[in-house]
Amino acid sequence: MTTRHRLCAGAFATAAIVLGAGAAWAGSIHSVQTASSRITPGTPIQITVKRGGSGNCGARLVLGDGNVIGPFGFGTNPRVFSHSFANEGVYTITAQPRKHGSLAKCNGNARTTELIVSHASLKPDSSGATGARPKATGLPPRPRSLSEDE
Repeated sequence: MTTRHRLCAGAFATAAIVLGAGAAWAGSIHSVQTASSRITPGTPIQITVKRGGSGNCGARLVLGDGNVIGPFGFGTNPRVFSHSFANEGVYTITAQPRKHGSLAKCNGNARTTELIVSHASLKPDSSGATGARPKATGLPPRPRSLSEDE
């Protein structure tokens, strides 16, 4: 004996609305920021990931040095992590939407920030620029070579 179940069209519409609403409730990744834009190797730095919108969602943090934090949910907002970079370089830190357990991945696009890790001086020079200053040689500037047309 075969049993057939009939659902009215209204039940399908209600199911579609309920199932489709989950994505609308999920938050998005608003920003990823570091406590400083420059650090020296081995110095721990705080990395803050903020969720936008309402509703919890999943994400992960790709640190640019081969390490990944997560996936994680936004039980608290913002989420703050600490990491130390061992080597000098410019690192792109990316917060990416990712499914986490029963949480849907965050809506929208990944967010990035850059971090400079260097042994160079972090104090500004007289021009306001930071970084290593060229060594003074005591010699006058080298003359520019002229072409025959000049």
